Amino acid sequence: MPEREHHSIDRKRSVDRGRTVRKRRSLGSRSRQDATNQILSLFPPKKTGAVILLRRWRNSTSRSCVRGSAMRSSEATPSILTLGHSTRTLEGLIRLLKAHGVELVVDVRTIPRSKRNPQFNQESLPDSLRTSGMDYVHLKELGGLRHPEVDSENKAWRNLSFRGFADYMQTAEFEAGLERLIILSQEKTVAVLCAEALPWRCHRSLIADALTVRGIPVEHIMTEKTRTKHVMTRWARIEGMKIAYPLDRTCLLRVDRPMAKDTLKQ
Repeated sequence: MPEREHHSIDRKRSVDRGRTVRKRRSLGSRSRQDATNQILSLFPPKKTGAVILLRRWRNSTSRSCVRGSAMRSSEATPSILTLGHSTRTLEGLIRLLKAHGVELVVDVRTIPRSKRNPQFNQESLPDSLRTSGMDYVHLKELGGLRHPEVDSENKAWRNLSFRGFADYMQTAEFEAGLERLIILSQEKTVAVLCAEALPWRCHRSLIADALTVRGIPVEHIMTEKTRTKHVMTRWARIEGMKIAYPLDRTCLLRVDRPMAKDTLKQ
C-alpha cells in the first residue's frame, strides 16, 4: 500500500475516533442534564432549600466532568443525620455527636425535656452542647405527638402517633419546618435529635421519608462507628413531594411501630 494512502487511512480512523468520543461525552452530559431536570421537576417553582442543593449538585457534576474526575453526590448534598438520646449520659451523647462530626443539633421533640433524663432538658442541653463546640436549635414545627384526623388517609399506620404525624406532614407548618431544616443542613453538619434510640420507632423516620423524597440523604447514627442509611417506608405512596401511607391491598393490615414511653412523654 502506498505511503500516502496509508497515512490517509490512519487520519480517517483518528477523526472517526474523535467523533465517537465527542458523541459519547455529549450523550453523557445530556443524560445527566435530563436526570437533574427530572428531579427538579418534582419541586414547586419556589427555590426551596432542596432545589438549591440540587442545583449545586448539577453545577458541581458539570465542573467535575471538565476536570475529568467524578464527584460523589454526597459531597454536593450532605447527609442529614438523626439520633435519639435515649437513656445515655450527657457525656455519652456528646461523644457520639463528635464521633460523627456533628456541628448543629436540631431538636425535634415537641416537649424538649425528660423527667427520666433531665440532662437533656432544654434548660441545660444547649449550653452543654455549646461548651463542646456544637450549636442547638429547637425546631418545634417538626415535633411529634400529633393527633390523627378523623378522615386520615394514612391508616396503614396502626400506631396513632405515627398516623397523626403522617397527617401533619400535609400541612404548611410541617413544610416550613422541613424547609428550615434543609437550609440549616447547608450551613453545618446537622443531627436531628429525638428521644427514642431506634429510628424506626420514632417520628424522625417519617421526617427522613420527607427528606428522602426531596433528594436529601439521611443517615441514622447507631453507634460511635456506625450509622445506617435511611430506607423509605415500604408502604409509602409518593406523588411528587407528597407522601401518604394508605391502607390498601398491597399493604400489611397490621402495620405498627410501637413507640417507647419516653418518646411518647418526651
